Amino acid sequence: IFTGNWGGSTRQPFAFAGDWLTDGHFSRIKMPAVGGCFDFAFLRRVIFSNVNAVGADDDGAANAPSRIACLNVEDDVKFRTRYPAANTFSKTEEVTVDTTNDWSNFSAGAFLRAGGPYLLAGRFHNNPGGDSILENAAGAGVILYNSIAGCCSSSADPVHDVTLAGQFNHNGERAGGAGVIIDAHQVTDGEQIKNIVIAGSIFDNNINTAVKLIGPANVAGIILGTNQLSGAGQTFGYDRNTVSVAARDSP
Repeated sequence: IFTGNWGGSTRQPFAFAGDWLTDGHFSRIKMPAVGGCFDFAFLRRVIFSNVNAVGADDDGAANAPSRIACLNVEDDVKFRTRYPAANTFSKTEEVTVDTTNDWSNFSAGAFLRAGGPYLLAGRFHNNPGGDSILENAAGAGVILYNSIAGCCSSSADPVHDVTLAGQFNHNGERAGGAGVIIDAHQVTDGEQIKNIVIAGSIFDNNINTAVKLIGPANVAGIILGTNQLSGAGQTFGYDRNTVSVAARDSP
């Protein structure tokens, strides 16, 4: 059991942080009030199962949302440059968040800026955002993101081959939020977020959109399977950009 917000979510504290992790399994972990859960780069064959996490604010209160994500995965440019001898592999591969995970009350359940394939099949719910310090401050279950930040540019290993088959309940309860946000508006070297399959997911959002896409020119390959789109206040299922890219790239 891990509890405590380690300095408040404004400082981006995580219970676990690490680079170059391979063949790992994070299982049977409870985090009842944390700023963030996992801050990782360069993963290979890593599985998350039976992780139950609830975000907390700067005062450690779980009735107010964390300002960061539960799972953060990036390309750690500075660390790789500073410690080249540790660089046994250079890209994130094969990350699974299976159906037994339950992550709630973070600005995003997962904020992914590098790598693939990913299977995201857990429950990402009640991620309201608000005063989030993430790029998409309105809250989301999962954010797939192209970053141009010097610490963690996506250009070397943009997010790709993502299967979304989870539960996205009550995400993005503020204007502009969504169950899933694909944000590719920032580009350094022409990178694209590629090959996103959304099938077998449940979207039950209070406000706005199930799936929202920003920067459609930098996204390739969206497949929309059968998903449950519900919620009385859900204005849109898939936004116009999502539908347009899915139609453009269909066989």
